[in-house]
Amino acid sequence: EQLIFDSESTLLEKSYDRRARGQALDRDGINQVLENYMVYWLLGDDQESAEYLLWNRTLLEQSLPHWQSLVAFAKGQASALEHRRRSAPSAARAAGLSRPGFNALSPRFSFEDAHSMAGEITKSFASYWEAQCDSMKMQ
Repeated sequence: EQLIFDSESTLLEKSYDRRARGQALDRDGINQVLENYMVYWLLGDDQESAEYLLWNRTLLEQSLPHWQSLVAFAKGQASALEHRRRSAPSAARAAGLSRPGFNALSPRFSFEDAHSMAGEITKSFASYWEAQCDSMKMQ
């Protein structure tokens, strides 16, 4: 588990690009970080290709099958966190999903939030992708 956590941290730091790790991100910012994370994570050791695809979004969409579905999956993690914060703020704070100074009506996301979402992506991707494959087979 620690190895996965460390790997996620490394990829997430790359995904933050030139943003400061300590800087809270708005919804667009966290979505961009999660998209970048997905590219690095899916391409694994091929960091040069990941960098190139992040630079050339058109090629990215052509190269990774169902990219828009993958983006929606990643964005869903941010939506899920926002929902947990809004629907049960005390429980979210107790679970470490919300921090003092973060307002549910003005969503901001920390590096720790991004790390939590990256962990959810890693854990739930197999079942998500299996559903996508089943859907493609039925067409």
